[in-house]
Amino acid sequence: MAEQVQFHLERMLPDLEELQERGIFTRNEVKAIVKRRTAFEYAVHRAMKKKTDYLRYIEFELNLESLRKRRQERLAMAARKGLVKSVMRKGKNDVQRRGGDDKVAVHSSSDGSIVKRINGLYSKALRKFPGDVDLWLQFFAWAETCKNMKTTSRFLIKAIQSHPRKPVFWIKAAKIEFERNNNMNAARTLLIRALRINKDSAKIYLEYFKLELLYVDRLLERRKILFKEQETKRAAEKASEETEDVPAPVEVPNLPGEAGSSRMEQDPEIQASLKQSTSGNAASEKKLTDLVLPRVVYKNAIKAIPDDLDFRLKFLAFYTEFGYDSDNTAVQEFYGSLTRDFPSTPRAIGVLAQRHLPSEVSDPIYPSAVKITVSDFEAAVARVGTPEMMSEYLSFLRLQQAKCTDSNLKLYFAVLLLKTYSSSDAKQLLDVTEYIHWSRFVDEGLLTVRHSYTKIGVLKSGLEVHRDSGKLWLEYIESLPVGDQAPSFLEAVAATNVAEKGSVWRSYISHLTALCTAQPIQKCSQDRVDHAYEAALKPGALASSSPVSPTFADELAVLCDYVDWAQLSGGLSKLRKVCNNLVQARPRSPLFLRHCVDTLSEALSDPSVKLSESDRNAAIKDARKLYNLAISAGSSDSDNWLSAIQFEFNVAKDLTTGMQLHWRATKEVGDYATFARKFEQLKSGESVSESEEEENAKDGEDHDSEDEQEGSEDEMDEGEMGAEITLDDEVGRDDMDEDSD
Repeated sequence: MAEQVQFHLERMLPDLEELQERGIFTRNEVKAIVKRRTAFEYAVHRAMKKKTDYLRYIEFELNLESLRKRRQERLAMAARKGLVKSVMRKGKNDVQRRGGDDKVAVHSSSDGSIVKRINGLYSKALRKFPGDVDLWLQFFAWAETCKNMKTTSRFLIKAIQSHPRKPVFWIKAAKIEFERNNNMNAARTLLIRALRINKDSAKIYLEYFKLELLYVDRLLERRKILFKEQETKRAAEKASEETEDVPAPVEVPNLPGEAGSSRMEQDPEIQASLKQSTSGNAASEKKLTDLVLPRVVYKNAIKAIPDDLDFRLKFLAFYTEFGYDSDNTAVQEFYGSLTRDFPSTPRAIGVLAQRHLPSEVSDPIYPSAVKITVSDFEAAVARVGTPEMMSEYLSFLRLQQAKCTDSNLKLYFAVLLLKTYSSSDAKQLLDVTEYIHWSRFVDEGLLTVRHSYTKIGVLKSGLEVHRDSGKLWLEYIESLPVGDQAPSFLEAVAATNVAEKGSVWRSYISHLTALCTAQPIQKCSQDRVDHAYEAALKPGALASSSPVSPTFADELAVLCDYVDWAQLSGGLSKLRKVCNNLVQARPRSPLFLRHCVDTLSEALSDPSVKLSESDRNAAIKDARKLYNLAISAGSSDSDNWLSAIQFEFNVAKDLTTGMQLHWRATKEVGDYATFARKFEQLKSGESVSESEEEENAKDGEDHDSEDEQEGSEDEMDEGEMGAEITLDDEVGRDDMDEDSD
């Protein structure tokens, strides 16, 4: 390994010496670079290679290249301002002399040395980790910023061979062929080959569709600028000069999964498109401008993925993006497929009904288009007759009323909304959400027409239909006067379905607690809150100790709230009583048991509370019983052990028991490394959560300081450059020692 490292270090020396000679880096900086590269080379040449080693090495080289570019630009600017006194030639490099012995080069072969090194590091990393898709994508992102198209094309072939079922690489290759190489046939061929292997890939179909629309758009633009042919040629020549690499085709060899042909390849229009020349004749261009090929792609896409409405609507979004409206033949064909394949789907019907609307409400045809759309919606509601269809219609009306600025149109939509809500309520076609929308709509006070609806009346109508809806009950109770809410809460918890019962109980208890805390706490009000908690935790109300149960989170929240309330309303004695009663009732989860221990710790550590020795010892005994129950329920969970150890260290002040717990934990925890790290934090007197927050804050400060350093880099003069790249203070000391020797 040492020989390999030495070989690579020796290869880099000529370029570093040249950069030093040109004044880009100083002698100390070059030594610092060599030292860092030596450490990185040993890391990437060891037997057990890690991706993070390559990524750190690449990050270092990227930062170094960024620094080199900024310094070279600064030196070139100094040369243009007349600070350069003479010019000398040295080999192939144009070197300029600046007052003294400093040398500045505007162009040199060493300029690309760091980029070549980055490319080599990526190449080695990808050979070692070819299955890492993120690493491939990171490399391509870097290669595109460098405009290194030859390298990108070569590595895309390797990426597709390694990951033929990843659409992202096929799409990237087709994009290069179309945008860089101006080869539409090659781009089509790549996407068709991708569909042979990924027959049901929605992403490839969408990109193929977009590609065909882009090509049509390019043809139309070409016709517009035919009379400016000379200007176009000059623009193309300029663009080619700006491109550093000559475009290279992405020629992917045959892959194992490509046997046979896809359904799309059998289409005669697709076959003809693959054979035509890039210029095309008039007939072929006519087919393209009539969107024949995009329509073929769409037809084959919906055959491969027939039941995905979201997938189909993305095609419509592309049509809209390229400026095709409902009068276009291709768009009409799209709407026809929706009518045929989704005749009763509310969302598809809504899209079809709104196809008449212009994009802007200020368009003169908007009022007439609205009438046609409303007529289509009402016909669909009468035909389908489901709450989902009615919700689609009402959503459309609310959206249009909010968008309108004309008062007459706003009034039209308001009257139509009230009429539709009323008729839907009579037919029981409104779901819970629509009743809530209706109640808020009549409560806004913005209607200028007479109506007899009130918010409470609308919600009552909704509860007659959806009696078990907790969401509707809470909306109804919130609209009542505070003094009338408690009886309705009791009625709500009795009627609500199990999945929503927890939210109703918690709202009820919060209501009672708020009444208590708004005035001096009295015994009667405390009892009401206690009885509410006890009723909520009875078997059949929220009883569910399984973490996978939908009511587990609600029950855990109520349990923890009850413990907090007990400490607030009755102090340590009531807290102990509530914790013991809850634990004795039935087995509890470790999460709740740890919360009890933490709450007892807080009460025992409160300096304002004076406790007798017997009360303190009894509370410590209760806490130990609770954390032992938590450990028994989850002995592999390090948090259960750490909670117990933290209690012994910080509250009970019993180091012996704490270390005994630590010894037991080392034998039973699942993730020992995490446990050991958090235990060290406890020994140092830190809270685990606090230390993690400090580490995150420190990381954020480090990033901020790095950003500030980068930002100030552009303002530094040449005298400060020597300190910028001194990556280790030890390097400077070593240099001084060597000079003195």
